[in-house]
Amino acid sequence: MHVSDADHDLHDDLDAIVIGAGPAGALAAGLLARAGRSVLLLEEHTFPRFRIGESLLPQSLEVLERAGVLARVRESGYAKKHGAVFVTHDAARSARFDFGDSDPSSRFDHAFQVDRATFDETLAAWAAEHGARVEFGQTVRGITPRDARGRAAVAVADRTLRTRFVVDAAGLEPALDSRRTWSVAPGASPRVALFAHLELATEPHEAFTEAQPGDIVIIERDDVWAWFIPLRNRCYSVGLVADEVTLRNLPAGDAAARFDALAERLPAAQGLLRDATTLLPARGARVPTSRADRLYAGGVARVGDAAGFLDPVFSSGVCVALAGAERLATAIDRSLAEPECETVEFDAYERFLAAAFDAVEPFVATWYDGTLKRLFFHPQPHKQVKAHITSVLAGEFWCADNPAIRGGDAWLRRIGSLISSEGT
Repeated sequence: MHVSDADHDLHDDLDAIVIGAGPAGALAAGLLARAGRSVLLLEEHTFPRFRIGESLLPQSLEVLERAGVLARVRESGYAKKHGAVFVTHDAARSARFDFGDSDPSSRFDHAFQVDRATFDETLAAWAAEHGARVEFGQTVRGITPRDARGRAAVAVADRTLRTRFVVDAAGLEPALDSRRTWSVAPGASPRVALFAHLELATEPHEAFTEAQPGDIVIIERDDVWAWFIPLRNRCYSVGLVADEVTLRNLPAGDAAARFDALAERLPAAQGLLRDATTLLPARGARVPTSRADRLYAGGVARVGDAAGFLDPVFSSGVCVALAGAERLATAIDRSLAEPECETVEFDAYERFLAAAFDAVEPFVATWYDGTLKRLFFHPQPHKQVKAHITSVLAGEFWCADNPAIRGGDAWLRRIGSLISSEGT
């Protein structure tokens, strides 16, 4: 795929160089270019290419709408997602969270389940149409913060490019990740995901009464959980997540064999996987739980997975990436217009992303220690409590008037303790 004008002059003094054409990088590049800034978007791979992270949240549609690209996403025909269903490993209990029941509510009561190959390609093409120069097959060898002239540098192959701002949106690409510094979330355990694309003979909404077409379905057990994300025509993204100790104790084998071994621990998943056809063979990836020590310094900003990696259980990664890219583009554009505002703008950007991580991390921690599962599977859930939780599951991470956000870990554990005292 080539979406930019090959004859366009590439200046050595750009307003911004964005590294990585995933959702965060493409959105940031397109927004800056639309504002009249000179932008170069560098991507190591050629498009289309495979990625997981296929389940969007309603809050992301607001970002895409403001960018002017939502209509194009809708036209792609992705499965519409109205909620999330959580199921115990034996299917004895289940709970559905409908985005339309959120409190605080989202502007949209739905999201989309996207094929990242086409979704990312759509956003990169949109960025190019707004004036960003997009180059694929470009491996970045290093980033140098600003020099005395106020220019940062990006080393690509035999070139060194200079720019006022660098946006590191390269995810966990090894070439750059080894140079970054991270803070690991408290209590986080290293985990691994094994995932594949499968054509299911039995779909989740056919197996579980709570599930509706388009829903993401999560099947849980203490040591492993699975996701089922509908993509198209019975094609599903199916993933299994377990800690590294559990993976090491599995019988030796390739990714497909380990995938099958983990799935055997989830009888509810076995019913869905029976007679499934493999469309994309199983592969694996590590699931870090970490945040950047700093999101901005010396003209270099981090966004998306490069800013922090959120556990995939609540599909929050792309949501935070898109919202962060929008906020970062604003910070860069305003700083270019008024350099004296740079510190204020990037402090605000760092607080914005920190708020999202602070909202999601307590949900991840209480999911893995069982507190959140007790809330989810309570036979008589409190309507208002469920509505507050649903708002977070919809991606409304910046609603400080939501007690689930404001109270965070303490609120979840207090509610969980009350439920435990009921003896259910």
